[in-house]
Amino acid sequence: MQDDEMSREEAERWLAELIANPERKSAKVFQEGYEASLRRSGTSESKISSLTKKAGLVYDDLMEYEVDDVVEDETDDVDWEELEGLLTQTNFNPEDIHYKAAALHQVRQLNRCLTALKTGLH
Repeated sequence: MQDDEMSREEAERWLAELIANPERKSAKVFQEGYEASLRRSGTSESKISSLTKKAGLVYDDLMEYEVDDVVEDETDDVDWEELEGLLTQTNFNPEDIHYKAAALHQVRQLNRCLTALKTGLH
C-alpha cells in the first residue's frame, strides 16, 4: 500500500467518524491540513496555535453559511476528484495559501476514503 492510500479498515473508521459527527470530523480534517501546511512553511510552533485558532473561527463562519445553503443529498453528484483538480488549479492569495492546503487535505482525505471503500467492490 502506498503512503497516500488508506486501508479499508482505516476508511471505515474515517467514514464512521464522519457519519457520527460531520461538522466535527470536517473541522478536524481541515485543522490537520491547515496545521500541516503551516509546519511545512516553517511557521514557528508558537505562532501555529494562534493562527489555527483564528483559522478555526474563519472556518466556523464559513460553515455556518454553507450549512444553511446545502440541501440534504445535494452532494451526491459531486465529483470529488474534479473538485480536487479545481482546488489545485485555483490561484489563492499568498496569505490564503494555508486555507487552500487545508481544503485540499479535506478533499484528498475523502477521495482516499472513497477509493479504499471501493476496493474489492468491483
